[in-house]
Amino acid sequence: MVTWGLRITTFITNSAVLVAYTFLYTWLLNTKKTKLVKSRAFLLGTLAWAVLLLFHFASVLSMADAKNPVGFGWNYMNCQIAVIIYALFDRPPRHVFWSLIALLTVWYWWMPRVDEWVFLELATIFTMWLLYRYSDVILKHVYLFFPFGYLFALPFYIANLISLNGIDIGWPWLLFNYAILLTILWIIYHQLKRNRQRQATLVTEATIDELTQLNNFRVFDSDLQNEFIRMRATHKKFALYTFDIDHFKRINDKYGHLVGNDVLHAVAHRLLEVTETLSYEARCYRTGGEEFTFITFDIEENFAVAVSTAKLVKQEIEKLRFSAPDGTEFQLTISMGQDRVQDDDQNYLDVYNRADKFLYNSKNRGRNKITVRGITIQ
Repeated sequence: MVTWGLRITTFITNSAVLVAYTFLYTWLLNTKKTKLVKSRAFLLGTLAWAVLLLFHFASVLSMADAKNPVGFGWNYMNCQIAVIIYALFDRPPRHVFWSLIALLTVWYWWMPRVDEWVFLELATIFTMWLLYRYSDVILKHVYLFFPFGYLFALPFYIANLISLNGIDIGWPWLLFNYAILLTILWIIYHQLKRNRQRQATLVTEATIDELTQLNNFRVFDSDLQNEFIRMRATHKKFALYTFDIDHFKRINDKYGHLVGNDVLHAVAHRLLEVTETLSYEARCYRTGGEEFTFITFDIEENFAVAVSTAKLVKQEIEKLRFSAPDGTEFQLTISMGQDRVQDDDQNYLDVYNRADKFLYNSKNRGRNKITVRGITIQ
């Protein structure tokens, strides 16, 4: 009774440590924090090593306790195998893969009486590579994951069995608690994956305009603020272009909102295509009902380039052709305003306010015009 009590309580404690490890490991693997991203590989490898060594020394100390029966340390080995398996999920940085191989090389070499340890390690490396390379396939199906889990553990079992002169370590219990650990890994992985997918969906819904698939005003506001801060630090300039579809309300009233939606979608798609051809990096946004904006980064203050960029976007969008349900074909025009950030701007919205003012200059002068830095061009 005491032996089984020790086995079960040790298993529960080890499982709790394993669960904590999986959550922390997954968080480090997916975090967007800049400082952690830079040292992600090192942190992941260090975490895996730390937990493996924790289980190893806990096993050694437990075996050194005369009250623990022979073979009691195998409770810890299953957890160590589970740590390695989880560390290879989701294609972590290669540093993690190679650091685990280095640690396992020392472990196999250290095992007493295991003369053929090189072959067992090669078998482990092979299964590690399979899991690292094809974890998405292996984790997709239960009938692949569980047999693979036992195949992965086989070299470890053989090495330990040889090292301990083939003692009876209670195989039913060993295989049973390993199955429980694999089940824990399976549940945690898929639950965390569903959570990440749900969060990604929520982020997309919060940042992407559903109709046009462009970044929405929330992202525009954040990007503009971040770029303004970067300009203050690096003095790298950016330019902002904003435009409206002329008489868009007439399109909705005359042809219907479904046609109007098609127009917005087509304009967004063409805007993306055109900005991808620019010499400067650009990012596009839907900043209002029929208002679109794009920012060009790290620019040189060249008025002619600003005008040619505005003209190119305007001309390409106005090449679009649309058909109404009654067969009527129509085109559209746009009005645009542009300005670049200035050194004496006090607020990140200053450049947007100027560009927006210049947009209204274009509209007030009869629409179908562009106004660059306050100068309206036919």
